[in-house]
Order: sequence, then structure tokens, then C-alpha cells
Amino acid sequence: PDGPGGMDDLVGESARGTWRLVIGDNRATATPPGMLERWTLHLTADRALECSPLACPDPRPAAVAPTMTVEKSGGDLVFAWQAVAGAAGYHLLEETDPAFASPRLAGRTEGATTLTLAGAAGAGGSAIVHFLVRGTNTCRWEGP
Repeated sequence: PDGPGGMDDLVGESARGTWRLVIGDNRATATPPGMLERWTLHLTADRALECSPLACPDPRPAAVAPTMTVEKSGGDLVFAWQAVAGAAGYHLLEETDPAFASPRLAGRTEGATTLTLAGAAGAGGSAIVHFLVRGTNTCRWEGP
């Protein structure tokens, strides 16, 4: 809430709109400032939600051919792949499970077919990490 009150004051209100987190350090102390690395807002519905799915004017791109190469350059990993017609960008996904049950976004490009992950060489320790690249349309919807 903007001003005094708590999140409980918003029960029954619409969740639609723009959510913004504002953090301020209003303590004049010798304590050094901190850094927020991530935050999540979990909404719980007490009734059925009205849903208007988003539309995208562009189709999802086709699958990227399985020709991705990875080269080690110092401590970095450099990925390269073939372009896909209709792709506005690419997502590079990583996962320890070869079935990609819960992939993590390792990086993205806005059309480039190469991506460098700084410091990634050796960052995985002894775990085997699998990578997959997917084309994205202008709405960042991934292809297969």
C-alpha cells in the first residue's frame, strides 16, 4: 500500500494493474546500504480469476537446429547456433536434467546467434550442465 497500512488492506481488491516495489533507506546510520537481489509477489485467489490471455501478432519461431557449438574462452563459455526464420531473439536455457524439466534462463539475445556467458567455464563444479537454445518472437514467446 502507498502510505500507512499493510497488505491485508488490499484483500478483496483487484490484482490487475502495475505492481511496483519501492525500497528506501531512511535510516541515517553507519550501517552500509544493502542490495535487493530479487523479490516475488505471490497472489492468492479466493474465487475464480477472470483471465484475458495476451495475444501476440507474431507466430512462435520454429525449433533451432541441434547444431549449437560451445567454446571455452578463458573463463567464459561462448555459444553459437544457426539462425531461425522469424526469430526476433533467442533464449539460452540451462538444466542439470537432460529432459529439461525445470530449465533456467542462462541468457538471452535480441537477434544475435552467439552468446557469451562470462565466468561460466568451471562455474558448474563437477555437475553436468545441459544447454538448449530456443528462438523467440517479438513477444519473447519461445519456439520448441
